[in-house]
Amino acid sequence: MTQFISTPVLPSRNPQLLDQVREIVLVPLADAFVQFQDALAEALFRLAADAGPAQNDFLEAIQAVRQQREPITARFRGHLAKAWQGLESGRPLSADRSLGRGAAGLTLLPEQDLEVRLAVRNLAGALQHQWRTELMRLNRYLGFIAGGLRIDGDSNPFGPEHLGVALYEAFQGVTLAPKAHLAVIKVCEQHLMERVGQRYGALEQALAQVARLRELPQPRSRRRGIPRQDEGAGEQAAETPDWIARFFADWSGGQGALAGVEAIDVHLRSGRELLPASLRHLLQHARRQREPDGDTPAPAGQRLLSPREVVSALSLLQTMPAAGFDAIDGNDSSLACGLRQQVRRAAAALGVDPATTCLNPDDEDALDLVALLFAAILLQSHLSDAQRSLLGQLLVPMAKLAMLDGHLFVRDGHPARRLLNLLVDACDGNAGETAAEQALLGHVQAVIDTVVRDFDEHPGLFLTLEAEFGASYEQYRRRVEIAERRASELQRAEERREAARSIAAQALAERLARGPLPPLVEHFLGRVWQPYVQQAALRGAGAGPALDAALALGDAVLAQLGAA
Repeated sequence: MTQFISTPVLPSRNPQLLDQVREIVLVPLADAFVQFQDALAEALFRLAADAGPAQNDFLEAIQAVRQQREPITARFRGHLAKAWQGLESGRPLSADRSLGRGAAGLTLLPEQDLEVRLAVRNLAGALQHQWRTELMRLNRYLGFIAGGLRIDGDSNPFGPEHLGVALYEAFQGVTLAPKAHLAVIKVCEQHLMERVGQRYGALEQALAQVARLRELPQPRSRRRGIPRQDEGAGEQAAETPDWIARFFADWSGGQGALAGVEAIDVHLRSGRELLPASLRHLLQHARRQREPDGDTPAPAGQRLLSPREVVSALSLLQTMPAAGFDAIDGNDSSLACGLRQQVRRAAAALGVDPATTCLNPDDEDALDLVALLFAAILLQSHLSDAQRSLLGQLLVPMAKLAMLDGHLFVRDGHPARRLLNLLVDACDGNAGETAAEQALLGHVQAVIDTVVRDFDEHPGLFLTLEAEFGASYEQYRRRVEIAERRASELQRAEERREAARSIAAQALAERLARGPLPPLVEHFLGRVWQPYVQQAALRGAGAGPALDAALALGDAVLAQLGAA
């Protein structure tokens, strides 16, 4: 038997936070279900008083639920625990598959089972509609702390879909009449609605507080567009800053060593400087904070490496496997420290004596800035290990470009910046689950391979690649938006159909509950009138004169039967 060992996919995986989430939401949800069972008997007893001939079914349901209270609770908790284990193992459980849609192959399911499945889906839909905003944010938080997983309504282990499946499984094996079974689910929906919302709200507040205290990156939505050369000063560019602009903004607003420092203005620099003086001050201060032992003055007589020597060392690094990123990242220290160490080693390999030379402080600042930028990108993006290594191959070429082109940090429309934005955005959250996503990742791989292989010292390569990849990526995003729009329309249509089926089923149940009917009339109501009501409800979105007329028709048939 194969054992899957849970390993963190991303640095964002946080087992301690996952344990806190389980305590905040899963345990109280199980307790709320126990409280629901306490109130269930009373609710069923009230329904039995108005059930007429079906009164005995409700009384038997009360007895059955009381006798099997422990197994019912165990099955409810068991499904939630199984869904949570799937999340912790990195393989989120699908609620749709768990419910067994299509699991019976070509075998038709009993009508009662179909009605129960529809009822639990309606319950999940009601919870989802009521707490949609909270759930969307929780899905992003949960996906981040679970290691960069894609979490949605179908895979959230404590979301409405899995709660519905847990409720369905809880009462499997309990002998209940169809009306009583549906009543149990309806009572559960009424009981859990507010309690579930309170748990979602409490969890969202707790995670937001933890994110602020631990400086976790806030979950971000995917950008609607990448600023292009003619959009640098536009409103869209302000709403969707590129990674370098985001990095400067986050750093300016950071805490700790940088608190109280004026906001960085990367445009305030002289013509010869790669970086403005205020930014160099911040970089040197941050380096002293990270590496207190490494901030020692160079021994007297050591020669500063020239920019040409640093660029040559970076070019040598670029020819190494993975463009030197494996060696840089393999260092136990930060990317900035690893990059500087590998540059010194590459310079030594080119014949520079490390004992008599050292990096120019200005060049150290430029290298540190690029390394810190990539550290932020790799931390804040949802990337697999392979995607992290792939994007990391751009570190050395971008560092070399920073040494050669002082406009990299001051021009919002720099082609290398735009290309970096596009490549990161194409990988962020892209699990390669579809053929289109796989093709996009293949294109990203080809672009990065081209940069590593062909970038010498001329930035024109980035302009060409940005134009080609930007056009391709824009087409991909348009196709994704169209597919998402179609999926949303299909989902809304399915919701309308389910609502219409629910209205028709409820109308039929109410009229059948009035008393026994002749078989012919019962057949007419169930096989002819109910589909007619469903179609009227679907056309009128659950209301309107057509639905009123259809309901009146059924009442007229029963009235004529009573008069006869």
